[in-house]
Amino acid sequence: MWYIVGIFIAFVIFGLLFGGGSGSSGGHGCLAAGNQVLTSSGSVNVESLKKGDLIKSFDYETGNQVEGKILEVQVGSQPVIHEFHLANGARLDTSPTQRVRVNGLWIRAKNLKVGMRIGHSEIIRLSTRQGPEPVYTFVLEPIDNFIVRCGDEDIVCHDNSTP
Repeated sequence: MWYIVGIFIAFVIFGLLFGGGSGSSGGHGCLAAGNQVLTSSGSVNVESLKKGDLIKSFDYETGNQVEGKILEVQVGSQPVIHEFHLANGARLDTSPTQRVRVNGLWIRAKNLKVGMRIGHSEIIRLSTRQGPEPVYTFVLEPIDNFIVRCGDEDIVCHDNSTP
């Protein structure tokens, strides 16, 4: 009996750390205006990207950056923006539900903590600001992620193709 209770508790904790959540973005993650998305011609503000643009994605099977095509730009409104201040002096601003690649796992922004490393840079401070603010994300092909440039750091974020 206690074994089953232990498994249930572990499942709940795992879900809190790595899963779910919803917000005005429908549970999907988004970037606040001003974040830079990597393209083949350099970094571009997320709010200036449009359907058909080519942006950089990361192929985890080959370990290489590849081009991804924006099939759809999604613009929403977010009541709270999470600000992640990095050791390299840059900042990543996202909705609470944006998924970020950390040590091989997709972790929602609301579950990131001081001391975690996103890319090669450590999170040194967390803050939030009140919105509502416009937020942006994409549906991409062929790979479901995109690269955000934060100072000299490339951070891989999940697109909005799957919840």
